[in-house]
Amino acid sequence: MTPRRDPAAPGLALFAALAAAGLLAIGIGWRVAARTLFVPFQVPALVSGGLGGLALVMLGAGLFSVQVARREAAAEQAAFDGLLDEAAGLVADVRGDRR
Repeated sequence: MTPRRDPAAPGLALFAALAAAGLLAIGIGWRVAARTLFVPFQVPALVSGGLGGLALVMLGAGLFSVQVARREAAAEQAAFDGLLDEAAGLVADVRGDRR
């Protein structure tokens, strides 16, 4: 399937963007914390950037994995259905039912 015709492509792009946004949030939290020496100002930046970013990365990676598994299962099912159709055609040919 081409990327334009793949129905899973928009979802995969969205989930990859979620993971990238999580990495960006971790980097921003790190940068904000690195700008100050006063620890009480560092902790909120690390918690919001680190934990929030980690949650986005995990969510994006998890959903991406599920979407890929669903796409592979659909392709496998389509191949199996094609095999069954071909087998039914061969059985019909052997029996002489096909016209």
